[in-house]
Amino acid sequence: MPEAPQRHYGGQALIEGVMIRGAKHVCVACRQLDSEGDGTNPPPSDSPVFVQTELISTFAGRFSERNRAARWPLIRGSLVLLESMELGAKGLRLSATIALGSSEPKGKANAARADDEPRSPAPSAESSSAPAAASSGRGWTIAGLAALCLGAGAAVWAEKAGIVTLAELRIGLLVAGAAILALSLLFGRASKEEYQKATSMGEMAVGATMALGLTLGIGIFFVLPSLAVEGLRGFIPEAWALNLMEGFVRVALFFGYLVLIARLPNIKRIFQYHGAEHQVIHAYEEGLDLTPENAARFSTVHPRCGTAFLAIVLVTSVILFAFAGWQHLWLRLILRVAFLPLIAGISYELLKLNSRRPNFVLNAFVAPGLWFQKITTQPPTRDQVEVAIAALMGVLAAERVAG
Repeated sequence: MPEAPQRHYGGQALIEGVMIRGAKHVCVACRQLDSEGDGTNPPPSDSPVFVQTELISTFAGRFSERNRAARWPLIRGSLVLLESMELGAKGLRLSATIALGSSEPKGKANAARADDEPRSPAPSAESSSAPAAASSGRGWTIAGLAALCLGAGAAVWAEKAGIVTLAELRIGLLVAGAAILALSLLFGRASKEEYQKATSMGEMAVGATMALGLTLGIGIFFVLPSLAVEGLRGFIPEAWALNLMEGFVRVALFFGYLVLIARLPNIKRIFQYHGAEHQVIHAYEEGLDLTPENAARFSTVHPRCGTAFLAIVLVTSVILFAFAGWQHLWLRLILRVAFLPLIAGISYELLKLNSRRPNFVLNAFVAPGLWFQKITTQPPTRDQVEVAIAALMGVLAAERVAG
């Protein structure tokens, strides 16, 4: 029997693989695609599993270690989300490299076949290089104040032109000023070394991927619903009703997006690896031996899944925005984006609390995430479960050695 679980482990499905993260290490395990034909065929079930274990090194993680305020409730949630996105982007790049066979991976290849248990790799002490960031804390403060001055000038002009009211102008300036002040105080405490420019194209690609993902996510699921409901303002005068309608559109867009991508064959295989990751985590948390047979006994749905977190974000945004009024379009869009860190922080604390002390109220917030996982997870095959086991065993071995 494996050791009793000492902490919660989590991960992410990759291209023909799984990433599992622990307290200090992250492990990526995946197989190579079949090189015959067009190169998109699933890998043979008896193909070797490439496993690479590294120390976790992310900008958000190092920033949290240096700044006590970054570990406060409601603030830490956004940084945890950014760290997960950075690790996920790196894992996807690595799995694509291995699966497509474009270069030789740095990790070891373990022959994880159907008739034997995947072996744990020797953990690597290699850490990732620091990602790119802006400049020092003073630079953040100067840039923030400059942006606030320009925005204030534009806002005053808009108020004089009758585009916005004086009350809306004050709210907008207050929110923008508070956000810039918080960023200046937080980033001002970090060392200059944390803000050195990236020296590799790989890290720039990770940063670009994260930026693009955040921009598209915010644009599609927060800005677009608000724009869509703006046309109903003449038919629905009540602000709370407009906000609820916006929330309904947001949830519908998210659901439609998941249903649409789930029809793609390659995405379906990723969703199968997602299910394998959850089954293996379930088996570990129950203290069972990590075998495909034990993992298959459990559901592919897990309450701490990233899908559950996104669903809580959607539900929380609907509740908070329902009391936010219905301002002018530009101000409403600014408020939607400005409140995202707070919404992410609240959602993270709810998810964390539910994993420790579940109750009826918290289950109501988590329930939509479990429903959405019926789409984002699919029953895996035995060889996919073996890959997830290899990833978890890699992290467990590294954490055991590190003590």
